Amino acid sequence: MNYDTDNSSMSTLSTSATSLANQNKSCWWQRARKSNISIACLVALVLFTDMLVYGAVIPCLPALVLDKFHGTPKDIGFLFGCFAFGYLVATPLFGILSDKYQNRRYGLMLGTFCIISSTLLFAWASSYIMLVMARVCQGASAGASWTIGLGMLADAFPVDRLGRAMGTVILSHTVGFLLGPVMGGFLYDYGGTLAPFYFCSAFGLLTLVGTVCIAEPIKAQEQSMDTSKDPVQKARVDESAPLLSSATSSSSSTATVNSMQKQPPGRQLYTLISNPRITACLLCCFVTSAALAGIEPALPIHLENKYHVSTSTIGAIFIALVVPSFLGPVTGYFSDKFGRPLFIGIGMVVMSIASVLVGLPVSSYKHMLPALFLFGLSNPLIHTPLMPEMGAAVTDMGSNAFAQVYALYNMAYSLGIFVGPLLAGVIMSCNSIDLNQRFQILMLIFSGVIIISSPVILINQRKRAYYKRK
Repeated sequence: MNYDTDNSSMSTLSTSATSLANQNKSCWWQRARKSNISIACLVALVLFTDMLVYGAVIPCLPALVLDKFHGTPKDIGFLFGCFAFGYLVATPLFGILSDKYQNRRYGLMLGTFCIISSTLLFAWASSYIMLVMARVCQGASAGASWTIGLGMLADAFPVDRLGRAMGTVILSHTVGFLLGPVMGGFLYDYGGTLAPFYFCSAFGLLTLVGTVCIAEPIKAQEQSMDTSKDPVQKARVDESAPLLSSATSSSSSTATVNSMQKQPPGRQLYTLISNPRITACLLCCFVTSAALAGIEPALPIHLENKYHVSTSTIGAIFIALVVPSFLGPVTGYFSDKFGRPLFIGIGMVVMSIASVLVGLPVSSYKHMLPALFLFGLSNPLIHTPLMPEMGAAVTDMGSNAFAQVYALYNMAYSLGIFVGPLLAGVIMSCNSIDLNQRFQILMLIFSGVIIISSPVILINQRKRAYYKRK
């Protein structure tokens, strides 16, 4: 009897130990799903995949439109511009829904599904309309990636760590854009027209699995019980305030936010747009983003027409444009130290000069690489200090309407990346201009518009004192 009792006790202990081990494994898995590091890794993967797909189609779409559908450069320009339409429509939609239902994962899953759908539509397109649908879907996925992805970071990380987390995660965006054109061009040449799109679909599927495995941020669930109805906006306001005005106290910030909330939304936007500093920043954002987006469809057409280079070579050439983006943190540091408007103005002058140099006729495409590098360098010089400058203008107005002013920035950026490719398509399709001169004329137009707009940001620097909070 004692022997049977001992066996029963041993069996009970063994069962308890097994149950405890399974419980520990379950607890470990749950902690891993909800950890800040896991969420940061997921957002980094989402942004990486988004820009990998965006960069991969740059060298492929012109060849696909011209060779498979016998289109024109105007068709290519319109196709590239459709990305902005999807991005502009999806960005506020995803933001509103994710804030309303306090759930980021489902929106991120939907955005990742849009990435997979867009790449498969590119691969299976039997008409030009399907390519347009794929490009719009790609723009919608970018809206979800940036809006919800950064929202998840704002939910998961405390204010004092949010800036570092965002800076680290956004680095994956640059890496994805660096590898995308190279990978897309290589697979298009050596794997067939469908290879780059299938590869991007597989990467999108991997990202979708990641969104399923990660749990909703714990801090977001806690903040949903607070009096604040918009935890993402609250995090953004708290994050921006110390960076832009260290003397602002939490009580005064709360009072300012309350006073801004009492104003009608239309009145708030009108007040922001009426500020010359903000208007100047929006103008700079529009013209420079138009040039940056306009060169994407025009450069592959120019390289193929004049130098007869392959799609893989075109993808590799884009490295010269993307590499300077890694200097964003450096330009951000020095622009904070020596003045953001000064850096923005210098960046616009650099972009204007580089546009002329890129369009110059040279004997080999290799001679274009230094000018392309200079053109790419102007991007972080301009856009890194641009958003902080707009935030500083809001602070000097005595307001905390950061979300609205950044929404205006997104609108100006979207309009620029829509108009730029359209203009490029029209110029590159103009039969009255010699084939080898079309790209040069396009870059001269970009250069002229940018250099004319550049004094605006410097002139408004002198008007700061008028808009300081009294």
